[in-house]
Amino acid sequence: MYVAYDEDTERALMELQQIASDHDPIHDDPAPNARIVDLGKNEVTVQAEFWVEDPMKSDVPTVRSDFRRLVKRRFDEEGITLAPPSAQSLSGELTVDERRSDPTSNGS
Repeated sequence: MYVAYDEDTERALMELQQIASDHDPIHDDPAPNARIVDLGKNEVTVQAEFWVEDPMKSDVPTVRSDFRRLVKRRFDEEGITLAPPSAQSLSGELTVDERRSDPTSNGS
């Protein structure tokens, strides 16, 4: 999962860990963990680690999907940006000048 550099990464990690702790299919022992796994060019990669009941008998893709949905919802509520809105931020001004076309002009 990617978090924008201007976010509070420690807060994002704590939220990930709390979401995992509160999600019923996830075991409390060993306790869920969250860590930074990479510092990318435009984002910080964070990862939650947790255990579920026997993976051969559990619907692991559904547990992962439900967890991601909970993360998205919580991060939206907390105002934590999951990924940068774009690779670059642009600023400045834009001016538009209206040109009147000359009906006798051939476009040159």
